[in-house]
Amino acid sequence: MKLSKAAMSLYFKLLIILNIISLISEIVYYTLATTSVMWIWNLFGIVWYITWIINILLIYFNNSRIAKSNIIGKWMNRISYFALIFIIFSLVILIFNNLVSAYLSSIPFLIYFLTIFSLIGVSFFGLLLAFFELKYIDNRGVLNFE
Repeated sequence: MKLSKAAMSLYFKLLIILNIISLISEIVYYTLATTSVMWIWNLFGIVWYITWIINILLIYFNNSRIAKSNIIGKWMNRISYFALIFIIFSLVILIFNNLVSAYLSSIPFLIYFLTIFSLIGVSFFGLLLAFFELKYIDNRGVLNFE
């Protein structure tokens, strides 16, 4: 599938905006978590899910289009694999959050820290990757569009 630089630039800008919205909503979620506005937490969850899926698509794009012979391309490729491993780690943390909280009920700070770290970390890696993709989109040695 051939995509133009303009379409990819729009994709990277959309991803930057979604990751910023996710970061802000994650911080708001953990500072103001109440049950009075449940619909907004559901909306935040949908935004997080969409952002994570688009971040995974960005990692797929990195694997197929980055020139790994270039030093910047090699660095971006390693960052994208680290982000993929971090996404998997974060999903495991979020899935087993209830199980861990049952056994570590005396240490709620650890549970909150791991959850916040995993949510904010995924959005941060997506923001970082999208920013560098947008920055080096015109560098022919880093991204291949042919």
